[in-house]
Amino acid sequence: MKKQTLKKMDVVICMSLKDCWFFRKNLYFIKKNINPNHIYVLTDKRNFNYIPNVGSLITCVDENEVVDNLTFSVCKSIVEKYLTTQAFGWYYQQLLKLGFALSRYAKDEYLVWDSDTVPLSELNFKDEEGHDLVLVKKERHVPYFDTIDGLFHAPKKAPYSFISEHMLFNVSIVKEMLSLIEEKSQFKLPWFEQCIAARKEDVIQVFSEFETYGTFCYNYHPGKLKV
Repeated sequence: MKKQTLKKMDVVICMSLKDCWFFRKNLYFIKKNINPNHIYVLTDKRNFNYIPNVGSLITCVDENEVVDNLTFSVCKSIVEKYLTTQAFGWYYQQLLKLGFALSRYAKDEYLVWDSDTVPLSELNFKDEEGHDLVLVKKERHVPYFDTIDGLFHAPKKAPYSFISEHMLFNVSIVKEMLSLIEEKSQFKLPWFEQCIAARKEDVIQVFSEFETYGTFCYNYHPGKLKV
């Protein structure tokens, strides 16, 4: 695959402080092998000074200003309300990845890339017919699907997992999904609270943004994603 065939797209990366140092090395590979149109780094504003090449290619976004009414402290209070785990940051970054679709930075689509993953060869996330390509896994964590069933009607489940190190999100589909989640909420909760409130049991991992979006597409937009 020649580099000029790669479709340019916006890349979204959630980062903690420790991720900022690794990103300095990883940026070379992301630029070379993903060919981003723009990179949005969602992080604590105190980390902005540690992000290189801010300007023409990179925009730092205060993680507490991505989604209206969602901050780290709000996420922490929601997790504490429904679960006994202290994995606050783990849940927060998942909600931010979905919530980016509601931000003023979002265009038609964006690629979420895990901060600790290095693209060692050129990657394209679209096929010639325009399908969004997904890298599937064999994992099947039942609590994720229990939560999904509480979020929206999803009778069909894929025979594989959508959880990977990246996901291409279609902005209009994410908005549709989040709107449906709020519509189906019995107590009219905001989507980011409902994503956790819909859990059936108190375990550490009850929600996956990639599994949820993939399952939504599998049911409501069949053919959008291609393995």
